[in-house]
Amino acid sequence: MDWPGTRDLDATGVPMSKASAAPETEDAMTDPVHEATEQAADDALEEEQVIDEAALRELVAEIVRSELQGPLGERITRNVRKLVRLEIQRALAARDLE
Repeated sequence: MDWPGTRDLDATGVPMSKASAAPETEDAMTDPVHEATEQAADDALEEEQVIDEAALRELVAEIVRSELQGPLGERITRNVRKLVRLEIQRALAARDLE
């Protein structure tokens, strides 16, 4: 099913029809280059890279640090400041009622 506005375009920007798209044939599946590529992909998936816990922690910490320095961090900072202001107002209001 084609969704409106999601047509594939060729290099010139002209919409491609389903007939002009290159269908995958039996010949493409038995092509030696295709088979070699498939075999290389399978071999790469079979090899597991083991990452130690310390390296994983360092990687996650670096990613979190970089995310918090961007727009996400700014938004979190604004929200925390709002929450702190609300808590201060609540504490002062409760103190006035005593």
